Amino acid sequence: MTVKVRDLYDDNRVKLELALVTGDGTLDREITRPDIERPGLALAGYFDVFPAGRVLLLGHTESSYLATLTPESRRAVFDRLTRECGVPCFVVTRGYEPPGELVERASDGGIPVITSPEQTQQVATVLGYYLHEVLAPVEKIHGVLVDINGVGVLILGKAGIGKSECALDLVARGHRLVADDVVEVRARFNTVLIGSSPENVREYMEIRGIGIINVRHLFGVNAVRDQKRIELVVQIRQWDGGYNYDRVGLDTVYREILGIRIPQIVIPAIPGKNLGTIVELASASHLLRRRGYNPARELDTRLLEEMDARAREAREPYVDLTDDLQDLE
Repeated sequence: MTVKVRDLYDDNRVKLELALVTGDGTLDREITRPDIERPGLALAGYFDVFPAGRVLLLGHTESSYLATLTPESRRAVFDRLTRECGVPCFVVTRGYEPPGELVERASDGGIPVITSPEQTQQVATVLGYYLHEVLAPVEKIHGVLVDINGVGVLILGKAGIGKSECALDLVARGHRLVADDVVEVRARFNTVLIGSSPENVREYMEIRGIGIINVRHLFGVNAVRDQKRIELVVQIRQWDGGYNYDRVGLDTVYREILGIRIPQIVIPAIPGKNLGTIVELASASHLLRRRGYNPARELDTRLLEEMDARAREAREPYVDLTDDLQDLE
């Protein structure tokens, strides 16, 4: 995944009051890494472990230090940064004027120099979030994503098995649709999966026998949302008597998407079974497990304790009280 500096500049120009110092032609450089780097050690001449390919941010500390250097020293540092480090762009914050040596070397190398009057941390946060969003690995999955009481549930299954009808039932109960048919899944920070709908089909659903419906127009603006973190996968599977469906729930089964493991349950599609109710129940159960409560484990512990108690009773020695009773008589 790559993004052009032009996109980063255009999408954040108003928010951060960005201004381009170098020519417009420099904006066609590509950014391949989402991390923002503050090159303090590099400015001091230490390049041994410099992370090449990152957007470089020059804030108050960097600008103050550069002001103490001679023009020759600044020129040498920026010459090395622009020639050897694969820098996609420089961003100077807090309204500082970019050093002339930086503008000169960056212009020669076709590297954009951008300024912002905002605080350095604010710029780093906004640009970092933007880059992690646009550069995140993406996978398109055939399924439905619904927000059920705050839990993002990804519903999967073969075509025609009832995924959209299940989602429609959930929306009618007050839950929120995120995506139908195609779910765009992005991995953020290699730990979180965010699902959304392609822009051109957002808010729409296909219901066999009825056709295309607009969920927002039918159920209101609160019935849809743009994106949601995926926390649970529900796989709807045609009933198969030979398949080993989980009937207890002691162990958690996971599904891996973009290298991230998500809890998954498999439920059978049986005529007459209300899938919406089952999926809603699965979401509620997931919330309880997330809070540390597992009814299957509680029942398992209770049964084991009862079995232990009975075993102890069986092991107690038999005491013959016949002679004692005769003496009492």
